[in-house]
Amino acid sequence: MNANNIQRHLRETARPRQFAVDSAVVIAIGDLCYMEVDDVRPASSLTYTNGLAQVRSELAGKFIGVAAQESANAQTKNIRVDARGIFLLPCTSGTFEVGDFVGAAEISGAASLDPRTVDKVYSPFEAIGRVVKRESSAVTVVEVEIFSRYLNPGLDMVYNPATDVRFFEDFLGAVQTARWGTVDVGAATEAPVSTHGGAFRLALTSASEAQDAVLYMSDVLNFDIDLIKRIRFKATVVVAPGTGVVLVMGMGSAHNLDKDTMAEFAWFRLQADLNLLIESDDGTNNNDDKDTLVNLVAGEAHIFEIDFSDTSAITFYVDGAAVIDAAPTTFDMSNYAGLLQPYFSLDKPSDTSLGTLDVDWVEIICKRA
Repeated sequence: MNANNIQRHLRETARPRQFAVDSAVVIAIGDLCYMEVDDVRPASSLTYTNGLAQVRSELAGKFIGVAAQESANAQTKNIRVDARGIFLLPCTSGTFEVGDFVGAAEISGAASLDPRTVDKVYSPFEAIGRVVKRESSAVTVVEVEIFSRYLNPGLDMVYNPATDVRFFEDFLGAVQTARWGTVDVGAATEAPVSTHGGAFRLALTSASEAQDAVLYMSDVLNFDIDLIKRIRFKATVVVAPGTGVVLVMGMGSAHNLDKDTMAEFAWFRLQADLNLLIESDDGTNNNDDKDTLVNLVAGEAHIFEIDFSDTSAITFYVDGAAVIDAAPTTFDMSNYAGLLQPYFSLDKPSDTSLGTLDVDWVEIICKRA
């Protein structure tokens, strides 16, 4: 094992920490390491189950740093892992700008992560660091400042107040009608909920009739798809969608009661049950009802996120973990260059089915024009 595979710049603190390693786990100096229960493992140990974005986001959520000591087979002593600093990391050949996100590279043909090599990623949820030195010509090593969300819960690498616009709504008290509007069809209800921290509830009733309950920005489309970094929101499916009920939550263009005929959108979808679907449409690429194999539980809150950083590959996250269908589908919205709005909806045909959605808060981060 060669310590020269990685080099930390001495001007930065390493924040060295000692971690246990299982006796059967082999770690080399320079390995990107993550925490698994009570011991560290190299990135290559992660199970590659549902696409590259999923396994990268899992690593990013558990990432603790770069191994500064090796651990051979059958070794049981603790090893040092550097949790902070600037490192010269091997990378997939490419050019880099200061601030680019990097995550673990994929081992070609092996369906696993390379524990020593990084690659450019577009989502912060897949990143273990950011580039600190511009490389205008293709390189195979890059200077990266690493960060660990595992050791620093709440770390947000997306919003920069100098370059970004942040919209946030917490639904405290009366809804700001200058920003938000509702659509009400039948006996459905749309109203704030008296709960700690505030929330907005969309609910269908048992009346045997067509109903729609929509929370949106009244078709005032303020968010340019090419400038949106992400939408993130906390929501709870309080009552599971019944037969014929469609629930969507995400971003869309102009409202239409028939969600399948809305011109452009990227959102999470539930359809008559709690099986989580994802879909997008840019007017050319239409990806409908893609099954994530994630099943929500009624009454449980989750943080949902849609990342627009790369419009040719929109990514979806639940509680910080990427979700994707088995294919996996590329959610390409690059053919749309227009505006979107946050959009939450429940609808049903003429029957007695129920469904209730609470939206706790909504955050949208965009680059300034």
